[in-house]
Amino acid sequence: MNDPEIHDPDISDNLRRIVPDDLSPARLVDGARRKRARRNGVVGALAALALVAVAVPVALNLPADGPTVAQPATTTSQTPDVRQGEEPGGVPSLPGARACYNDDGTPISWSQVQTGPAEPGAVKAWFCGDYSPETGIGFVGPIEPLTSGLDTLIADVQAADVIDLTVTSCLADYNLSFNAVFEYPDGSRRIIGGDRHGCRTTYDGGVARAGADEFYGALYNAWVKQRQSDTGDWVVPNICPGPLSLIEMNPWDAVQGSLCGEGTDGSRSATYLSDALVAEVTKSMRASLEPPEENTPQPTSSAPEQRIWLTLSNKFTDYLSLVRHEDGLYRARDGEGQEWFWKPSEALSAKLDAALEEAGPTDVPPAGQPVGPGSSAAPEPTTDPGHTSDAPQPYVAEGCKDAASGDLASTELPDGALPEDAERVWLCASGEMQVGSPAPPLEPLEEAGLVSQAAAAFNDLSPVPEDQACTMELGPAYLVVHEYADGTRHAVELQEYGCHLVIGGATVKGNSELYKEKLLELWRQQRADLDTAQTRPGPLCPLTGSVFSLLSENVTATSGVTCVATGAGNDSSTAAHEAAIPAELLAQINTGIASAPLGVPAVAPDGDSIVLLTKAGDPFVLYRLEDGTFYWSEGEYARLWTPMAGTAEVLTPLFGK
Repeated sequence: MNDPEIHDPDISDNLRRIVPDDLSPARLVDGARRKRARRNGVVGALAALALVAVAVPVALNLPADGPTVAQPATTTSQTPDVRQGEEPGGVPSLPGARACYNDDGTPISWSQVQTGPAEPGAVKAWFCGDYSPETGIGFVGPIEPLTSGLDTLIADVQAADVIDLTVTSCLADYNLSFNAVFEYPDGSRRIIGGDRHGCRTTYDGGVARAGADEFYGALYNAWVKQRQSDTGDWVVPNICPGPLSLIEMNPWDAVQGSLCGEGTDGSRSATYLSDALVAEVTKSMRASLEPPEENTPQPTSSAPEQRIWLTLSNKFTDYLSLVRHEDGLYRARDGEGQEWFWKPSEALSAKLDAALEEAGPTDVPPAGQPVGPGSSAAPEPTTDPGHTSDAPQPYVAEGCKDAASGDLASTELPDGALPEDAERVWLCASGEMQVGSPAPPLEPLEEAGLVSQAAAAFNDLSPVPEDQACTMELGPAYLVVHEYADGTRHAVELQEYGCHLVIGGATVKGNSELYKEKLLELWRQQRADLDTAQTRPGPLCPLTGSVFSLLSENVTATSGVTCVATGAGNDSSTAAHEAAIPAELLAQINTGIASAPLGVPAVAPDGDSIVLLTKAGDPFVLYRLEDGTFYWSEGEYARLWTPMAGTAEVLTPLFGK
C-alpha cells in the first residue's frame, strides 16, 4: 500500500535540508563512519522534526535515556499563557489534547469504546498518537480540535473495504497506532482507530477496514490546513524533556522554551526560558542546525554531574527536544542514525547556563508516575514478592558492557580486514538495549574454527555499492566484538536499517542481513551439542524477543516467567512484576504454542506477557490480550494461542485476573 502524500509547505523545505533526497550509501556512509555510541531510534522517547510521510516515522530522535517528564518550575518572570476557550487542551502531565486521555490519565483507544460506528454531524475531532504517560514514550497529537471537514473524514473511512482479521495474515511489525476522537453536539464521542503497520487497518465501531495510511494522511493534512488560518495561541505549560509530536515543529517557530536537568543523585531542576532567550535560541538554530562534518570533533556523553535537556514548543505546543553534551553541543538524531547538532555561541551558552542555575528543584516522581500539580509524592514501595524493576534494563553479558555503555564503537581494522585468529566473538547490542530490541546470545562464539569463520564472514563481504537501495525504516544495530589473545578488541557495527551497512572504522560494506545470518548460523553450530540449559539473569520482562528467528513449533522452553505490568494502562514496556512459571504449567504452554494457528489479535493487549527461555537462554515472548489469549510474531506473521480450560485455570490467576 502506498503511503499518503502529506503537505506542509513551511516544513517540507526544512526537512529537505535535514533528510537527503538521495538515500544512497554515498550520502549516508559519512555519518555511518563516525565512531559514536548509538542509541537506536526503535522507540525513541524524544524527537525533533519528525518526517511522517513515510511508512515508518523518521525523526530527529534524542537518546532514550532521559529523565521522566518534568513540569518546569516557574522560577522566572515568563509564565506561558493558556488559551482560554472550550477546549484548552492538555495539562503538563498529559501532553496533547485532554480528549486523548481517559479520566484516569491513561491513553484512550478505539478498543475501549465500542459504542457503534462514527456518524455524520460531529462538531470537533482530535488526533491522538500512542504517547504513554507511564514511560514518556510515543507520539502526541495536536492540542487543538479540528472543526471542519469531519463528515468527509468519516465517510472516507467507511467507504473503504472491510477486512476480516480472522482470515487475513498481516505483518506483525509495529509502527504507530493512532486514534481520531469525534465529538457531537450532545457531548457524546466516537473513536476511529488506525494502525500504520500490519494490515494498515482502521477500526470503527468494531469494524476493521483497509486504509489506515490514507486516513492518517487525511487527518494530518486537515490539521495543517486549519493551522494556516488559525491565529490563536494554543500554548500550555510544556514538559521537559518533550515527547514526539505527530505534526512536525520548526525550531524557529518556538514561542516557549524550557531547560531541565538531572543530577547523579536523582535531583531534578527545570525552568522556563524568557521570551527574549527563546528568540535568541531560535535565531541561532535557524543559522546553524546541521550535521557535523567528517572532521568535526564528536561530543562526549552528557556531563556526568548533570544531564541537561532543552525543550522548545510552538504556539500549538508541538515539541522539539535536544540533549546537551559537556562540550556545549546540543544533539538530536534522525531515524537513519544521523546525528544533528546545534552549537550556541559562548554568550548564548552562558545565558542558558545561567537560566538553569536559577531553576528551582522540582520533585519529580519515578518513571510511571504522573507529573503535575499535587502529584509530586513518590509512591509507596511495592510489597509484591518476586522481582519488580522500576527502570527495567535487560542483562548485558560481560563482553558487551562497553558496547552497551557506548564506550566501544566500530574500530579501525588492520588493512581493512578482521584478523581471523581471535579467541572469541561477542554479538552485542550497539548502545543500551532499548525495549523492543532483540536480545543477543548470552555466550560468545569460542570454538576456534567457528571464530575464524566469523572474521571471514566480514572479510568476504563486498564494499557497499553506490546504487544499493536504502530505506528509511528504523531498526536495531549490533556490535560484533572480536577479542584477541593480546587484549586487542576489534568491533564492527551491523546496521539493520537504512542501507544495511556493516562498518569497521573506515571500512564500509553492505548486506548486513547476509552477515548477520552467517554469524547466527555459527552460533547454532556451536550450540548443537549443548547439554545444560543456560540461565539468563533477570530482569526478563523488558525482553521482547531474540536475535534468533525462533519459531514456536521448534521452541521448547526450559524456564519462563509471567510479567504483570505494575503501572496503569496496557503498556508492556513499563516496569513489571516477574514470577516463575511452575514446571507442569510450562509443559502445558510448550504443548499449546507448538500448534498455535496464524491469526491477528481482535482485541488489544492488556500489558502483561510471558517470557519463555530456550535451553540456550534465548527469550521467546507471548503477549497477553484482553480476552486471555496470547499472541506473538514469527517473521511477517502472528500466531494466537488460546489456553485450554485447565491451563487457563492455573495461568490466569498468575496475572491477577
